[in-house]
Amino acid sequence: MVTDNQARQLALLLMSEQAARGLEPAPPPSPFRRAHHQIMADALLAGAAGVKNLATETWNGLGVLGDIVNGRPRTMDDIKEGAMGVANAAMVG
Repeated sequence: MVTDNQARQLALLLMSEQAARGLEPAPPPSPFRRAHHQIMADALLAGAAGVKNLATETWNGLGVLGDIVNGRPRTMDDIKEGAMGVANAAMVG
């Protein structure tokens, strides 16, 4: 196990080696940059989830509508589900 003092000494040794070679130590990553990337990743995931939900609702709505047009019997719950799917698709569009 490395103690804090040993870690500090190792970091100083590494920095002095880099300075001797003329290399600048890399700055630590910016918390803003990490936060920005996390926001972008969250937005992409939310968008993908929204597209999936829209596709599912549209598929459900079209399936119920197709059954009604073709004369297949449906329950009232199925019809409500299809209507909600069509309504959700219309709101997004």
